[in-house]
Formats: sequence, structure tokens, C-alpha cells
Amino acid sequence: MAPVVKIDYDSQKFDEEFIRALSEELHKIVAQASGLPLEDVSVFANSNQITINAAPMEIYVNAGSGAIPNGDKQTMLDTITKEVKKFKQEKGMSIPVNISIVEMAWKVGVGV
Repeated sequence: MAPVVKIDYDSQKFDEEFIRALSEELHKIVAQASGLPLEDVSVFANSNQITINAAPMEIYVNAGSGAIPNGDKQTMLDTITKEVKKFKQEKGMSIPVNISIVEMAWKVGVGV
């Protein structure tokens, strides 16, 4: 299954313009890291209504095993991390973010 990127963030620390730009960038980064076309990658960003002892931002890349090249989650994570760091530097953002690659074994009904 193609990757689905979910961004959970604290809206007190990140403005909507930054989140929109990051979402668009992650769309390209994850497509590249997975070796899939852009149309196969989805990105969702949601501000947290309530957070308790949570990181300012969590990025989850949920992907089926076929979307993780050679099944190597570490290489995929390293590629995404490098590009997100570069993006943050370009935008002057120093708030740390967490990134997780989550391999999913799922069945999906599309267009139901």
C-alpha cells in the first residue's frame, strides 16, 4: 500500500503557512524515498486540540511493505530526515520534530 503521511502538530508552535509548505515538501520527499509517483502518496496534517507531554510535531509515514524500498525502514527514515532537516533550515525553523516510519499490514477498500 502506498504511503500515507500524517502530521500531528502543536498550532501554538507552528503556523499554518509553515505546515502547508512542510506538507507539500513531505509529499515530494516521501514519494522520492519510497520510489513511488506523487499521486501514490497522501499527506494529512492536523493540529492537536489537546496535548499532554507530547512533542511539538510528530510525522508518521504509514506504508505497506511494498512502499518501503528493499524493506529498509532505516534508509527510508534517513532519507526523509535529511530532507526535512534541510527544509527546516531553509525556513529558519529550529523546533524539533519526530519522524516515524510505520510498516503497515493492511487491507484497504478504496472508493467505497
